[in-house]
Amino acid sequence: MQPRAAVLALSMVLGPACAIEGPADDERFGPQPWGEEQLPETRETALAEQNFNRHDVLDTASMEDHTAMTLAQVQDFLDHNPYGWRSVLADHVSNGRTAAQAFIDAAQTHRVNPLVLLTRVQMEQSLIGRTSVSSSVLDKAMGCGCPDNQPCQSKYKGFDKQIDCAAEKFRSYLDDMDQTGKTIAGWGVGVTKITLDGQSVTPVNQATAALYTYTPWVSAARSHAKIWALYTAHVGYTGPSSPPPVEDPPMAPPNGPIDVVIDDDPNQNPVNAAFDAGPSWVTSNATSGYQGSGYTYRTTGASSDLANFRVMLTHPALVVVEAWWTAGSNRASSAPFLIYDGDGNHLGTVHVDQTSQGQRWVTLGTFNFSAGWNTVALSRWTSSGDVVIADAIRIHAPN
Repeated sequence: MQPRAAVLALSMVLGPACAIEGPADDERFGPQPWGEEQLPETRETALAEQNFNRHDVLDTASMEDHTAMTLAQVQDFLDHNPYGWRSVLADHVSNGRTAAQAFIDAAQTHRVNPLVLLTRVQMEQSLIGRTSVSSSVLDKAMGCGCPDNQPCQSKYKGFDKQIDCAAEKFRSYLDDMDQTGKTIAGWGVGVTKITLDGQSVTPVNQATAALYTYTPWVSAARSHAKIWALYTAHVGYTGPSSPPPVEDPPMAPPNGPIDVVIDDDPNQNPVNAAFDAGPSWVTSNATSGYQGSGYTYRTTGASSDLANFRVMLTHPALVVVEAWWTAGSNRASSAPFLIYDGDGNHLGTVHVDQTSQGQRWVTLGTFNFSAGWNTVALSRWTSSGDVVIADAIRIHAPN
């Protein structure tokens, strides 16, 4: 463990974070397992370790996916955790609320993914993986508003209040970056800072900056990535399940035979088609053979960041979905396309090899689309070190 005085002095330079405000004990200030004590060796955790990028720990869309789990799913997660036993939190009740309800209430109130909160509570006190624990540990589960060797402030005492406090902080960090570009501790997208374990970090997105604001250690970020990979694989989470809504078109889309091409350049699209992607996606025309004016790409890694191709249908229809990309040796060999109908139902995920089959339409499958905005989303969540290409999607009736 590092000398407490030296770490506190450095924390004054770097700015406050939730872990600095009131950790459970002195060990929180030094190198520690960060909830990895029970972490099993799985394919997902091995990939997270291999592909870890300290500048890009978690995408913002996943951090803000507050509807990622239902109350029943959180309870089931606690009853059947990834470690193979039942968490101490499965039966815990705090201020009249079960632990599962506390996670859901905090997620909904502050628009934070409950999986982020489940990951953090494991990192702080290993509570997902523990089968028994003292009430005092539960009362300060996140160390939020609980100074060292002192009782928690009454408004923060209790497991449910701790979870709400952590979620509130993450929301405040994200909101601060929207308004000023930086969190209270000075972290922000493109802002280079030195962590408490002496490493230079330049966050590429708001979620990563928020994580370092909460706990400014690269060792903690690495643990977050591994625990997140384990938990998301356990529940089957692959990214935001309900793509953000788009406004209705200014005029009714055409009736008749369905044959729509959705391009990554919004200027190329008809009124019943739309494309959107996050700020980490990059446009290019370096490789020939694209549709429209170019294509959009994103580096791959163990987190979700979607490029969304959307089509508006006036009535339900059986449609064929095809994708177009520019092939290359640096492309992903297993690029995941996620298909959703107009009600947000996940119709399936199709993996394609973008190192080949480029410059032509490749069939992803036949799907039952509903009336409304249906979505074909390309995720960057696959083996690290490549890029995924979002160029164009074609929707048409079967021949």
